[in-house]
Amino acid sequence: MKSLLLMVFLGCIQNLGAQEFDTANLKLQFKIKLIEYAEIHSPKDIEYFFNEMPIELISLESKGFSKHMVFFEVPINAENTRPHIFMFNYNFVIGYNKLNGILYRLKGFKQNEFHVLFSQLHYPFNVEDTVDLQENLCSRKKFLKAYSIKSLDLACLYKSLKQNKIPTPCLRQVRKFYEQFEPW
Repeated sequence: MKSLLLMVFLGCIQNLGAQEFDTANLKLQFKIKLIEYAEIHSPKDIEYFFNEMPIELISLESKGFSKHMVFFEVPINAENTRPHIFMFNYNFVIGYNKLNGILYRLKGFKQNEFHVLFSQLHYPFNVEDTVDLQENLCSRKKFLKAYSIKSLDLACLYKSLKQNKIPTPCLRQVRKFYEQFEPW
């Protein structure tokens, strides 16, 4: 009887650990992806960027994805960082797979990785049990009915999969301050 209770207790502890993940690791991965937008001019800037700069992860509601797939909005505000690190305000969107530690860049980045996330949906462990995989991935209408992520235009992203060379508004990237102006 005691061994049965011990096994149940250990199983519960394992399940608790599976539901949580290392947000420090996620924030570091995000900063590594974000550094190309930062204005780094000195070793002190690098130290500030990686060790002191605050990163807020705002959890986003989603539908259709497995519980180990989580999505965040990450606001970057020029006023909340050292004066010259960022010259813009923007809300990036990322996805994170808690099972394998993969971060997906979904909004605001030069490299949008929605196509990678979409390809991962072909594996049953990445979607809710109620979602019919093949049926919902083939049709835009069925995909949008089965999946959603707050603050992310999945209709536009799905369209971008089919139109490889035509830029869509949802694939716009943040641009550095000096890149926003036309040359003379």
